[in-house]
Amino acid sequence: MSSKKLTDWVYAFAFADYPVRGALAWLPDSWQALCQRRQYPSPLNHWLADMLTSITLVRSGIKASGRLSLQIRSQDNPHLLSVECDEQWRMRGMVRFQPELPLAENLPAIQSGLLTMQLEPPDEGVSYQGVVPLEGENIAAAMENYFLKSEQLPTQFVLGFSQQQPGGLMLQRMPGEMHADDWQRINMQAATLKHAEMQQFDSEKLLKLLFPEDKIKLFAVQLPEFHCTCSRERVSRMLLQLGYTEANSIVAERGNVEVACEHCGESYGFDKIDIEHLFTSQDISAPVTDRVQ
Repeated sequence: MSSKKLTDWVYAFAFADYPVRGALAWLPDSWQALCQRRQYPSPLNHWLADMLTSITLVRSGIKASGRLSLQIRSQDNPHLLSVECDEQWRMRGMVRFQPELPLAENLPAIQSGLLTMQLEPPDEGVSYQGVVPLEGENIAAAMENYFLKSEQLPTQFVLGFSQQQPGGLMLQRMPGEMHADDWQRINMQAATLKHAEMQQFDSEKLLKLLFPEDKIKLFAVQLPEFHCTCSRERVSRMLLQLGYTEANSIVAERGNVEVACEHCGESYGFDKIDIEHLFTSQDISAPVTDRVQ
């Protein structure tokens, strides 16, 4: 099974002779769709691209439904990097930063930051969340540290971002017997993956190049895409929870209520007539707990 060049794809795979699973991801189209909506400084772009690749690689090994999110947050300031991917492979991501500050001050604070991964079920089920200190020189190292500390799973990430095209590979050693030398060999071979190879070859060819001695089972392709869940209805629900008095006071002060989605930049405006109609209409019947996130 192969994938077309420059088309987003994610393949999960497993080694036949070892308790090792993995995934390959290639996301140029989704990344371009994200960048068309929001622009970030280059170093922040690189972090966000690697996080987007990471979340798809991890999602490939999760059968449960729901939204999987990955966040890096500094404990000392409001800086935030966030990506998410649901069971339908709809992805989005954003960076919250302060453009008036020097770029170095907007980069994640490695020593004081936190890395959080959360799976939120689509119903009222219990969410799963793992939180570890942000450690490592890059996203790949931070993700490896997360799985070792939070899941006790030895994991390797090989992430690449060049020419606005993110992609990468993940390996995880699952429970079971395996000689340490074999795991080390597989890791060393995976580390030789080059961005140009992902750009040039399909998934089958890549795996044969990386692991010529091993039998590998390649699973069905997944086709991720950028998709933002914001909508005027969601903003309406947020305003309903805010309350008539507060929403009306914002209109009185500013002329309207303007809410912009942090992920895609889409802006939703409500003037005085909109607010009056919103709070007297019965059109919004869904629970008012939804937020533009």
